[in-house]
Amino acid sequence: MKRTNILEEISRTLDISPTMYKNASEKYQAMSRYLLSEGIECEIYPHGSFALGTITRPFENGNDCDYDIDMVCELTADKEKTSARQTKWVVGSALQRSELYSSKNLKEWDRCWTLSYAKQSGDIGFSMDILPSVHESRDKIDQELKYGTSSTYAEKSIAITNKHPITKNYSWSQSNPRGYKMWFDSINEPFLVLQRELNRQQLFERNRDIYNSVEDVPPMLERSSLQRVIQLLKRHRDMFYSVAKRDNKPISAIITTLCAQIAQTASPQITVHDLLQYVVKTLGQYSGLSSENHMLFETNNPTLTHIRNDGSKWTVRNPVNHNDNYTENWTNEDVTFFFRWLEAVRADLIDSINESEETYFASLDRGIGKNIRLSTIPNSVNINFNPQVGQTKPWRE
Repeated sequence: MKRTNILEEISRTLDISPTMYKNASEKYQAMSRYLLSEGIECEIYPHGSFALGTITRPFENGNDCDYDIDMVCELTADKEKTSARQTKWVVGSALQRSELYSSKNLKEWDRCWTLSYAKQSGDIGFSMDILPSVHESRDKIDQELKYGTSSTYAEKSIAITNKHPITKNYSWSQSNPRGYKMWFDSINEPFLVLQRELNRQQLFERNRDIYNSVEDVPPMLERSSLQRVIQLLKRHRDMFYSVAKRDNKPISAIITTLCAQIAQTASPQITVHDLLQYVVKTLGQYSGLSSENHMLFETNNPTLTHIRNDGSKWTVRNPVNHNDNYTENWTNEDVTFFFRWLEAVRADLIDSINESEETYFASLDRGIGKNIRLSTIPNSVNINFNPQVGQTKPWRE
């Protein structure tokens, strides 16, 4: 196995299996039918990493964890004719009435209801978050259009519910998972299309017990180099912040958004290793915002526009929801650890490719986890040592 291919193989191990994907899909489709049988007109659809194809085996407190699968339950009710509390509880009450769903450790959180499912494959299980919502009001959508968001995205906006942890009062927040998926897919599609036939054939060959033909492989299981890079960064983030015992790790939306924005200037033919190198290198340049006057930084770096710092607040904007600043609560300490994490990614997953096999394995174990590395590359497997690989630049500078 070539070292330049190892990161892609590792990301396959981090990914949800076709068997679990099929199981989770059947679960949320069954829930949709149940809610309809209860007289609740709604549509349930995936959002977050499950919808984007960037779902990654989580790592917390020194252990691999079950997958988190996020679903939107969008009711057909008008926002003006209902309330945040009613929207939340029309779904929750129906789930509580069901012997099946109430037995899944059903819990209410601030925005969603969570069900925990039994282990599906060895020690791997999953939990499912159900996010009750309604379509967003006209005035909120029009406001988003004024900010310059494309109508194609803005019209997909929904209103979700928030439960205050102290007062227990319910309120509305704006979200747009479908619009975000459309935005992400528009960037990801060129990366996917180049290897679509090969990827689908490989998925079929590895899962003949599930699929009768290549045509049966769900498009949602296809993965591009962009999706693989996001999975690797999310896993390394979990490892790094767990070891550092810090809870304020960058949320997945920050990683996904920044990777997609940076990937727009890369060649769709780029490998996983080289795209990771490009993304980390580009993100690292933003560290200058910590010490340099932000106006001077913007003048000196006109192409670096995805992260902003006005001297008092850091900004990474949701591309389909202008009011959603992913880094609104970042402190100087959070920023310091973010750039420290990027340096660790570079050392563990990029620069280590030119080291001895022992050092390389140790770097992968530190950055991805020894269990994941061993399931991809056992110690007994020889890998090609190619010093100075990845020196070409398949991107525009």
